[in-house]
Amino acid sequence: FASASTKWYKWNEDKISIELKDYLNISEMKWPITLLRYKVDIANARVSDPKSFELIDETGKSISYQLTDLEMDKGLISKATLCFLSDLPSGATRKFQLVLRGDKPLSSNSSHLKIRPRSTLPKPTIRFFRRMLRITAF
Repeated sequence: FASASTKWYKWNEDKISIELKDYLNISEMKWPITLLRYKVDIANARVSDPKSFELIDETGKSISYQLTDLEMDKGLISKATLCFLSDLPSGATRKFQLVLRGDKPLSSNSSHLKIRPRSTLPKPTIRFFRRMLRITAF
């Protein structure tokens, strides 16, 4: 488990997959939350905006990330460094996928999600969000 990888991860059809695994499985050894950096070759994604991507974990949850050291070719991003935070408990495996926004694969754990139409939100919830918008408005 290293904070910087020298390997290039290449865009394969629709994603880049990264897997972290602790093979030692010694309970006293675990990695705390660490800044990870991976070199990615995303030329085949054919995008010009770094915000076109989404990093998701094995549950389908979106993970905060940053693309740095962007290399451009004819207006499109060809290479970059993918940076994000992760821990690695003893004996655990962490899986991440860099995908195009909107192409998020469904996880096996997503069946518990229920999407309600906007009009069915309880009125206290709507009032709460309106209040938060007033507080955070610049």
